[in-house]
Parts: sequence; C-alpha cells; structure tokens
Amino acid sequence: MTKTIYNIPENWPEAFKKPFRMAMDKAGNKQKRDHIHAAANKHLAFCQAEALPILSYDAIVRHHEFLRNNHKASIAQRNSVCIAQIAWCIADKTLRDQLYDHFLDMRSKEELFSEPYLPRELKFIGKTALDEGEFKLQDWRFFDRYLRVLDRLGTLPNNSREIVDAFWFKSPSYKQQSAILGKVADLIDLLTPGNGDANRLRKAQRYLREINVPVKLKAMPEPYTNPEITQLVDAARQIKGKSVGAPYSDKKKENQRAILQILEQVLNDAGQDFSLKRDEINIFADHANLKFEIGRMNKLKEKSSEEGWTANYISHILYTIATFISDKQLCSDVKADAGAYSLISRKSLKRKDLILLKNPITLPELFEKAFQLLQQADDAPIESRHRSLGVEEAFAAPETTRPLLIIVAAILALLCFYPLRGIDIVGLRFGYELQRDVNGWLMVSLPTHKTGWWTDPIRFPAEMSPFLDAAILQGSDSEHLWPNYKEKKGHYLWGDWKTGEKINRNDLTIQFKKLVGYTPHLLRTLWADYLLINGADRNLVSAMLQHSSLISQQDYEALVKKVRVVRTAETLAGIANQALER
Repeated sequence: MTKTIYNIPENWPEAFKKPFRMAMDKAGNKQKRDHIHAAANKHLAFCQAEALPILSYDAIVRHHEFLRNNHKASIAQRNSVCIAQIAWCIADKTLRDQLYDHFLDMRSKEELFSEPYLPRELKFIGKTALDEGEFKLQDWRFFDRYLRVLDRLGTLPNNSREIVDAFWFKSPSYKQQSAILGKVADLIDLLTPGNGDANRLRKAQRYLREINVPVKLKAMPEPYTNPEITQLVDAARQIKGKSVGAPYSDKKKENQRAILQILEQVLNDAGQDFSLKRDEINIFADHANLKFEIGRMNKLKEKSSEEGWTANYISHILYTIATFISDKQLCSDVKADAGAYSLISRKSLKRKDLILLKNPITLPELFEKAFQLLQQADDAPIESRHRSLGVEEAFAAPETTRPLLIIVAAILALLCFYPLRGIDIVGLRFGYELQRDVNGWLMVSLPTHKTGWWTDPIRFPAEMSPFLDAAILQGSDSEHLWPNYKEKKGHYLWGDWKTGEKINRNDLTIQFKKLVGYTPHLLRTLWADYLLINGADRNLVSAMLQHSSLISQQDYEALVKKVRVVRTAETLAGIANQALER
C-alpha cells in the first residue's frame, strides 16, 4: 500500500508534521483535507505574528477569538475545529481534554467507541447497552469524559474538589456538573458493578451541592442564661498559689456555665433560687447522690441511661462548683466530697471489666476463635445477596459473607498479637502499613492516632501469616498469593473486598462484636491484663498499647512470646493449610 504524500505548509514545525499527516488521513475526503491545510496555514501565520507556540492550547483559543472578531462565527468554528483535529493527534492528553472542553465534541458513535483509551471489555458491553437503549449517546459522551480522566491521571482522585477539577478545564454550571457526575456514576454501576469510583463521583455531587447551595439555617434564639451565672463565670480567674491568674479559656467558661446551669435547674426543681450557700449546696449534694445510685444500679444491670450520673461526672461538677464558692469552709467541704467521688470512680469496675467478669475470655481462646472464623468462611457465600445496597449497608445486612468472615478473622488474629485501636485498624492498607515478603508479614510506618508518632517496623510472628494471606487470597489457591498481593496494593484491610475502599470504624465494631462476641477495644484490656499477670513491665505494656514511647522489635518479640499458646501453635500448620487450600 502506497503512502499518501500531503502538501505540508511551509515552515511547519518538524515535531508536528506527523500529527498533521494523521489528521489528513482521518479527514476522509479532499474537501476536509483542504480545510485542514488552509486552517494550518492561517494558524501558523497567526502564531508567528503573535509569538505564540504552535498548537498550544492558548494559541488555539486566542486564534479562535481572533477569527470570531474578524469573520463569521461559522468560519471561526470550522477553522478552529480543523486545528483541533491536528492537535488531537499529538500525544498530549491534557491538551486533548482541554480542547474537547473548549470546542463542541462532534465525534460520531463509531469514533467514540474506537478511542484507544476505551478498555476492550467496555467496547462490546457499552455498544450493546447503547444499542439496546440502556442509555443515550450523550450519556456515553459523559462516560467518555470519565475514561479520559482515567487515561490522563491513571486513577480517579479521592478528594471531591480534585475530581471536579479533573473533569473540567472549562467548567459549566454546577447543576450541569452535578448532572454529569450522576450520569457517569450510574453508567459505572451499570457497566462495571462494584467499582468504587461511582461512590466517589456521588460524593463529589454532594460536595458541589454543599458549596453552591448552602443550607440556610433558621436563626435560633439565644438560650436564656441567668445574669448572675454569667457574671460569676466572666469574673472567675485561675488561682495559682496566693495570686489570681489569667481568665479561663472560652471552652472552660462554657463548661463552667453549663455546670452552674445544672445547679440552678436542680435548685429550681426543689423550689429554690440559684445560690451558692450551704443549704442550697446540700440540696444539690443529695440530688447528686441519688443520681449516682441510679447510675450504679444501671451499670450493674448493663443498662445505659441518661438518668444516672457516674462518680467521675459528679466529682467534676463538684470541683467546678467549688471554684465559685466564696465561703472557705464550704468550699473545702465541697472539694472533699468531690475527692471522695473521684476515689470511688478510680476503685469502681469499668464497663469493660464487668463484661469480662460476666463472660471471661483469654487471648489464646480468641486466637482459636480466629481460626474458627476462617473455617466458617469455607461454607459462607462469596458475595452478599444484598447487591442493591451500598457497601456499608451490605455489611450491616444479616447475611455473613466469606470476605467478611476472613477479614474479621484477620483483624482478630492481628489484635491478639498487636493491640491497635479501632481508628488505627481501619487505616491499615496492604502494601503500605501491612507488607508481605518471603519471611511473612510486617507492619511498617503506622502513625498512631493517640500520639501521632510513627511506629518502627514490626515483624509479625509466623502464626499471623495464614490470616493475612487468606485476606489477600479470598478463597483462591495459595499459588495466587503474590499476584493477588500486587493487585490489592493500596486496598484497606477493613474495606470492600472488591474495590478496597475503606469502611468506617463503627461498622468494624458492629461486625466484630457480632462475629467475635466482644468489641475490638476489649482486646486492649485483655492484652494489658495478660502481660501484667505474666510479669511484663508496666512501661513496656504502656508502650505496646501506644500510650507513650513506641516499642522496639526486640521488646515486641518478648511480649509476643507471652501471648503465644503452645497448644494452638502445635495445631497451626494443619489449620493454616486448610485455610489456604480453599
């Protein structure tokens, strides 16, 4: 086949000769090729006169405006589209999308479905759905915009503002933007179900509505505050030794005001006016004691009620009230009562302690429970039948799926060997905080939310590998471990098993308690108790729980030896092989 030789404009840059020939090849007939040749000559002359780089976005737009001001709009449009056709043949994805934004996209159906960035599997599925009337050609143009963003950036940004900026260089109205994002999200659900980009686009929709249509809140009347209380709070000063210090912070003042209003309400209910004298303080003390007894009984019955007050809460209220009492003896008496309640608070059993007293459990038993969950996953369905629900709603559905059982088992095993907080667990990602090598799993570069410090790398014991491997394999053969690990890099451990999108901490607590019988945080209490009983130093336990300094690998291995169970470890190989051979 002979190659057609075109008459390239004189002084046309060498770098743009190939795009010029490609545009001429696509033109299809002599008339269109003549238009492209003439437009190229005009653009070359304009860029030389204005000292602009040829075929740059700025040059094409300014040339278009120049033609509109000096010729008919139709001539300017035809000339600019011809120049854009040459520019579209340049391997510059940003310029491509800028021009599609600036000029009307007139590509035919065949041209849209022959674009090189369109995935092969979508060519057939999309064309078939379009032919069957599932959506309109204009909807596919919106979807094409999404595909061009992926082609240009590699992935859809997580931030809503960045998504909007990536979709448009020349933004239409926010209503059009919102409608387009919604259409694209619907097509993603239709053509690639389970793709997390649909949720990102809908989140960007909400972002557009929030910044463009702010919610108008009704003006609320200012709550009534006793002028005497306001005067007391405003005049209060921090007492340091024998000198009066600086005023309290606004946040502290708000807390003081709220507590004095509680005192006023109790006195009003008893038929008394607000006062800080002994008789009125005694009325409040009797009321506080009654509230404490109600709260104590509710705690024993494992009920939560707003009617009861804890000893710690009463202690805080009394210490605050004492700040405003001028009678030194009364002030001393109130502080003494506050100290007594504080002592009761320190001695009383916490709710988690009561749970463990009622349903005692040990770390070895929970570690075996993790193996049981892995075994249960064999008979569980791979996917929930609640496919119409969102990710979080599907997890809340009563049906327990294989991915959910495997992931909860992995988190339970992890907590048996490293007592992370829930907020830290939901941030663990494969290939980042959790890494796999030939020797097993490591946890690296984890910023703990309590201290903000980054942990040193910790290598997990061999007993952890079957659980995290199972979370990667999700029922596949063990020979697929490394390909799956590479594919799931960046996916969250506590996330949607298809997309890797993070799921919130509340769902972790709900699902974990449903399957394990305890909340994730309770394992931190078990860790502390178990290690102290086995002779671990308090400072070391504190570091392990991320209370103060971070723990070293050497200290970590010493603590792990204390929680290892020989009986469990002896049966590990057989159970692990069963888990991996699913």
